[in-house]
Amino acid sequence: SECVKVHEHYLGSVLESLKLNAGVPDTFSGDRVYMSWNAVKPIPESALRAVEFAWDLRNHLPVTIGMCTRSVKCGNMGCTSMKRFTFLGGVVPCASLMERLNQVYESTCLAAGLPEQASQRVHVKLVDRIQYDKFANKPMRVVEPMRPRKVAEEEWMYQLQKNERNDPYAVYNEAVEAFLAGDYDRAKEVIDQYKGDNDPQIDAFRHRVRKREGALTMFPVQCF
Repeated sequence: SECVKVHEHYLGSVLESLKLNAGVPDTFSGDRVYMSWNAVKPIPESALRAVEFAWDLRNHLPVTIGMCTRSVKCGNMGCTSMKRFTFLGGVVPCASLMERLNQVYESTCLAAGLPEQASQRVHVKLVDRIQYDKFANKPMRVVEPMRPRKVAEEEWMYQLQKNERNDPYAVYNEAVEAFLAGDYDRAKEVIDQYKGDNDPQIDAFRHRVRKREGALTMFPVQCF
């Protein structure tokens, strides 16, 4: 049927992009596909490869993606009558939560636990901080990966000069940090300096800052 053909095309596109970016498919259910990096075999800069996969896939398909970087236990697990390669840990529910939260923040890809090395190679937009684990010492940082950075010859300049030329979301992220800390005056001062292209999400944030509407999160999120 036509539905089956569409599903075959969709799944084939996902797997092709996954292969190009060193990812490993785990399983799928309907149009929901689970995949991993650095679990089956070591992948250098695994978080960066995952972001590159997401960027590539979103250029071809209208999908929403959730990502999470955490330590897990993985291997062939189960019982004597049924075993399969799988993961134990909070990474899968966390990634699923990120995917669902795209509806809340009107985004297409959200990531939690993105390592600093990957953040230096990818433009990210800070979205929120949420209390995901009641045992965590601090809220979890949620970002929207935008696009890979163009690596300049003067790479060291990124460390010395973190400005809008190097990172178009630097000013916006600074404003969000101030807003989440409750410093609304500082958030307004910083966001008024933002000179990026028209972005409905940023315009909505600017409006929220001016009205001092409080935390960005539309509802408390806790998964234990």
